[in-house]
Amino acid sequence: MKGVLNFDADEVQGAILPFTLPRQFTGKLHVTITWQAASASWIWSVGWCADLVTGTDLKRADGAPVTHTARHCASDQVKKSSEHLNTALVINVPAATSVTNNDVLHVRIRRDANSSVVLDDMPGDAHLIGVVIETEEGAPRTL
Repeated sequence: MKGVLNFDADEVQGAILPFTLPRQFTGKLHVTITWQAASASWIWSVGWCADLVTGTDLKRADGAPVTHTARHCASDQVKKSSEHLNTALVINVPAATSVTNNDVLHVRIRRDANSSVVLDDMPGDAHLIGVVIETEEGAPRTL
């Protein structure tokens, strides 16, 4: 038994992954997304975005939504059958440069359903099945 997250074509939806980075991280992330279309339709594409969110932004007392300033997105064409997984989508996310006070970074995955950055023209749900996060270290910086 496995769980999936369903991302609708008409709403802004995202998920915060339980992955943290130390504030001194200076490299970039390679985020590989495994997903599946809810129904077979090989002419559509889905746009996925990955970005970094600070722990401070997640703890907003006023309940305001977490905003994103930089979007790192890519489109992936739906496989010809809904039984096939899409696994080749890789998004590269550079680390934020303004993290302070020993804050941590979390990874947020979103579907760009309104096609504001990349092509997302698939009607219906896209099932997020898995995310692999690889880090690529940059040059060390002075703390």
